[in-house]
Amino acid sequence: MKLHIINPNTSRRMTEMIRSSAEQAAAFGTEIVCEGLRRGPEYADCAYDGVIVSHELVQMVQADMRMAAGYDAYVVASFADPALDALRELTDKPVVGIAESALHFASFLGYKFAVINTLPRLERTFEDEVRRAGASDRLAVVKLPPYRVSSFLESTEDAKAMLVKTAREAIEQDGAEVIILAGGMLAGYAGFLSAAIRAPVLDGVKCAVKMAEALAALGLTTSKIKTYAWPDAKKAYIK
Repeated sequence: MKLHIINPNTSRRMTEMIRSSAEQAAAFGTEIVCEGLRRGPEYADCAYDGVIVSHELVQMVQADMRMAAGYDAYVVASFADPALDALRELTDKPVVGIAESALHFASFLGYKFAVINTLPRLERTFEDEVRRAGASDRLAVVKLPPYRVSSFLESTEDAKAMLVKTAREAIEQDGAEVIILAGGMLAGYAGFLSAAIRAPVLDGVKCAVKMAEALAALGLTTSKIKTYAWPDAKKAYIK
């Protein structure tokens, strides 16, 4: 089995963190190909960035199709789950996002969950992802204490302490039973945090890898009946 995991930004360090997390989760024999974007923002934290990375994601998957790259499934490693619908139209291979995967996994582990990240302007985006997954009634809280992305890429002790503090608040004050770490920059932190707070903590990358493996192993493909039908060929008119 061969999975293409795409980090929708240009941070090489974040791509390596995502790759490491994916390889830890992958079953024996699963080949992980993990890439970042060739062009785009260092990390995406707004709608403007989302438009840019969505275009690049489409370009990458189209290139795979032209080269017959032979991937069995795709993982988009951003908690905003950018371009999932467009990518599902482009290929019949399973395309999964780390947000939707983590949210579905959380439903098996507890009733209320918290989403944790450190980019405050993404609050609406994360709430939209929860709503899209049909899990709004099980969301305890979205906690986004401002903190430097670079601290998580460098795995500083201060960053780890902030995660522990935030997760404990989500459990003790907001009623969360499961913690979801939102975003590629938090890939690899779930094990440490779960041990520290003694509660289930989900790494979206690992959840998405297992989801993609399961769909591919079952021989399932994206339905082309209506919603994700192949895009129609259209003429372009320039005025």
